[in-house]
Amino acid sequence: MEYSTNKSTLVFVPPPVSSQNELNAEASRRRTPRRPYRRSVGVLVGGSYAVFEGRSISEGGIGVTLVDHPHSQQIISQIKASAPVVVTFILPSGAALILRGEIIHHGNEKAVGHSVGIKFEGVLLHQRREIRYYVSAKQAGEADVG
Repeated sequence: MEYSTNKSTLVFVPPPVSSQNELNAEASRRRTPRRPYRRSVGVLVGGSYAVFEGRSISEGGIGVTLVDHPHSQQIISQIKASAPVVVTFILPSGAALILRGEIIHHGNEKAVGHSVGIKFEGVLLHQRREIRYYVSAKQAGEADVG
């Protein structure tokens, strides 16, 4: 810690923010906790369907990355902020979920590896519980999701 004095006023000068601190700050702004989710996720957007690779999941949404797929270019052209989507995925418990959602962010790159954030909408209570159960079952050594 550093302190700076200015005409008898003591002022705290915070240390530089590390990337881990930034990740912790971002995680604290989230409404619900996340857990890594490394499984296939089907996404239907604008009449095009493609398979994405899951990155992370929470009760509020899912982060996915576009994998190489015959229809990748079609779906990339449909990805826009606020675009409605339907996502399908299977949790490790075996629960198959089909949820409506909305794209809330996407990476600037328009290619395979394209990163997309989807916010769930109209999730039924039993579906929310399945997701909550998966997220809360996070193992002690499992890394936090950034």
